[in-house]
Amino acid sequence: MLRITASTSSEGAKRYFGGSLTRSDYYIDGQEIAGHWGGEGAARLGLDGEIDQRSYFSLCDNLRPDTGEQLTPRSKDKRRVGYDFTFSVPKTVSVLYELSGDERILDAFRQSVQETMEQLESEMKTRVRVAGKDEDRITGNLAWAEFIHFTSRPVDGVPDPHLHAHCFAFNTTYDAEEGRWKAGQFGDIKRDATYYEAAFDARLAYRLKALGYHAERDKSYSFEIAGLPESMVDRFSRRRNQIEQEAADLGVTDAAGKHRIGGYGREHKAVDKSKTELREEWRSRLSPEECEALRRVMRGESGGGSTVGPAKALRYALAHSFERASTLSEKRVKAEALRHGAGAFLPEALDNTPWDSDVLKREVDGQMFVTSRDILREESKMLRFARDGRACYAPFAANAQLVATITGEQRAAALHVLRSRDWVAGVRGGAGTGKTRMMKATIDAIENDGKTKVFVFAPTSQASRGVLKAEGFESATTTEQLLSDEAYQEQVKGQVLWIDEAGMLGCRDMARLFELAQRQNCRVILSGDYRQHAAVGRGDAFRLLESEAGVQFAELRRIYRQKDARYKKAVEALSKGTARDTATGFALLERMGAIVEAQGEERHRQLVDDYMQALRSKRTALVIAPTHREGDQLTADIREAMKESGRLSRDEHVFLSCAPLHWTEAQRADARQYEAGHVVQFTQGAIGFKRGEKVTVVRQRNGTVNVTREGGREATLPLDQAARFQVYGTHEIGVSRGDTIRITRNGYIGSQGRKPKERLNNGATYTVAGFTARGDLRLSNGWIVPKEYGHLTHGYVDTSQASQGKTADRVFIAVGDDSLKAANRAGWYVAVSRGREQVRVYTEDVEALKAAVQKSSDRLSATEMMHAPARPTLRIPPARLAQERHRRLAHLRAYSPDIGGASSGPATWRDRVAGPSIYGETGHVR
Repeated sequence: MLRITASTSSEGAKRYFGGSLTRSDYYIDGQEIAGHWGGEGAARLGLDGEIDQRSYFSLCDNLRPDTGEQLTPRSKDKRRVGYDFTFSVPKTVSVLYELSGDERILDAFRQSVQETMEQLESEMKTRVRVAGKDEDRITGNLAWAEFIHFTSRPVDGVPDPHLHAHCFAFNTTYDAEEGRWKAGQFGDIKRDATYYEAAFDARLAYRLKALGYHAERDKSYSFEIAGLPESMVDRFSRRRNQIEQEAADLGVTDAAGKHRIGGYGREHKAVDKSKTELREEWRSRLSPEECEALRRVMRGESGGGSTVGPAKALRYALAHSFERASTLSEKRVKAEALRHGAGAFLPEALDNTPWDSDVLKREVDGQMFVTSRDILREESKMLRFARDGRACYAPFAANAQLVATITGEQRAAALHVLRSRDWVAGVRGGAGTGKTRMMKATIDAIENDGKTKVFVFAPTSQASRGVLKAEGFESATTTEQLLSDEAYQEQVKGQVLWIDEAGMLGCRDMARLFELAQRQNCRVILSGDYRQHAAVGRGDAFRLLESEAGVQFAELRRIYRQKDARYKKAVEALSKGTARDTATGFALLERMGAIVEAQGEERHRQLVDDYMQALRSKRTALVIAPTHREGDQLTADIREAMKESGRLSRDEHVFLSCAPLHWTEAQRADARQYEAGHVVQFTQGAIGFKRGEKVTVVRQRNGTVNVTREGGREATLPLDQAARFQVYGTHEIGVSRGDTIRITRNGYIGSQGRKPKERLNNGATYTVAGFTARGDLRLSNGWIVPKEYGHLTHGYVDTSQASQGKTADRVFIAVGDDSLKAANRAGWYVAVSRGREQVRVYTEDVEALKAAVQKSSDRLSATEMMHAPARPTLRIPPARLAQERHRRLAHLRAYSPDIGGASSGPATWRDRVAGPSIYGETGHVR
């Protein structure tokens, strides 16, 4: 594992590592190794070998160790002193090293740390701000202080094995072009931390394999030593277990909160025991079975280990990655390949492996991105359909009186659709702008001729069979049903397909939709908002149709949902979708008292109190958390409060809950992913298995997965047909009378007293009225859900994605420190805009939240990647814009002949993150 932490305090850096420079007894007793200098920057400063305190403290104070002069030009209070790169081995490696006494493991660790630090050092940069330049330049040098530690903080005076290294890199690098020391630019290194972590793990696992210790990938995408039981990991993780227990007692669920607990609650390192004494203490904890397992591993009898080569790992990484992204950074793909290889090869072997000829590469803003010809062709075909479909139909209707029931923007949007002569038309409407009302009026006008019928769809069950049906669109269903049901496709022949929430439709499904529309001669109307959540699958199709194909969408801006003027103004700012407007909206929310800062369990307590007050006031309430982890903790808190108030019975029935693991097809085809207890359900029939059949994993071994079927029969899972099933983890949940439950997978059930089956839609919520004598769930509408159904959970907290399309009187949003990584502009806008009367946000750090929600959620498309500039920005006359557009189109056609004419759409992905593009009116070409 690699953790990168910035240090903004010289005194803090001195305190944290200074003790390691003076406690000689640590070195004597073997609990630490004397610190050593590393990096070409250190060598340039004349620093080599063991670290001395004077030199280390000088660098902390931004002074040259040899002369005492100021090192970099700027020296200020709270300057960024450096970055702590902490490399930690898996727990089984720490245990194996200490209990086997094999010093070669330490050598393998130190070499892996050294090579990874040298690799990231080679990409070190500094900012260039001379002669009018505004860019970064690679310097390729760093100075770091390396400290090797062998133990964790003690529990009851005794530490556990924990082999780790701190490489404290000072915020300085030598710029040979300017001939001076300057501050480093660490942003790209932090951005690529996932790759460097995977590279370190791969190096260490590879070297351990050479020593006879086989690595196997674990659930966290790192690795553990094959043959050492999980009980050993738990036995030597007392500090981790202590922190987890303290966090549970305090109601802390996020990693940052647990890290703080680990900091303020830890004991001082003990120095009264030597390494020999500690090893004797550790060995005494082992059971006879664990001792035997350790002996087998030391004799090389554990077996296991990955045999995946670099070429196969790279193919896996591409298949896995491109299922949900059109483009990825080259380093992200390599990190996935290294994790898949689990130590079967070194990073250098992957660097020397040729990529498939289908892969395209291009540098974007100093970062190498990759895509595939197939993805580019898919986007091109989709865009060409929209371009070629201009002015090829008669208008739906021209009579404005057909939409006389609506006014203003809504009427203008309806007329835009009705008078369109294009194959693809549509409306872009922000949250709460009355899009549904406009839809109804427009559809009525289209169907006024008595010949044309409009079929309404949405990408998700909740949006289609939930929200749209509740709004009066009785026949609404999912886009996937349309795309997969041939009988349904015949029904829509020659008619109109209206896709709501089109921003959640990926490029692959949009391309499939357009193919169907062309085959069945259907016109397409799209409505949605690409500033809200995008598709889970690859590509932001709705945005691309506007920005790259020039589809002219009508726009709804006026917000009707929010009743409070200040609240409405904040949502209006967020709806504009830029970082600046998001900051403005955030400030407005702060001024109206909607942002609550509180720590630990107090944060959730305030939210729960406000939620219960909303229920007492008979107001509808929606609770949103960005991550399932925070949502689970909030659910427990809400249910406890409801039990105390008498709204829930304290008598609970236990049910098995199947949580989707959201694996890609590549992951589902990899036997190493599976664990005993996983549930597999077939979405389509496969060889030997029926559609809808549910089986349970009993074991995985030697590339095969064995499952048990109904009746206890054992079978082999057909991994080569991974597209036909989904995989679920399982856990138990308690359900009480009065509980709200959410369905997590589409299914059918029988209803009490009636023969027809009732449909349970993914995302739908129900109230539990009680339980049958058999233990099944009885819902308040009379339906009976068998206790074996499995695909249900508590329905009190939504993720931001699940909340899209919903509306409530009051909205309560929890964003703990651990949830910040899941926050972005789109999720923030969606969550905040759900309320009519009130929104409140509960966070541990207002400033950190403000920074997190300004991050763009836009994804670079293959088309935009190939448009990316290969040269600095130049100023050119506006008259050359058309000529430059033609040049870029010709460049794209060299990769994909399917690409059609140029776009006249609005700003593209690059514009929103980096300024104007060729499609703007500023006269800039990049």
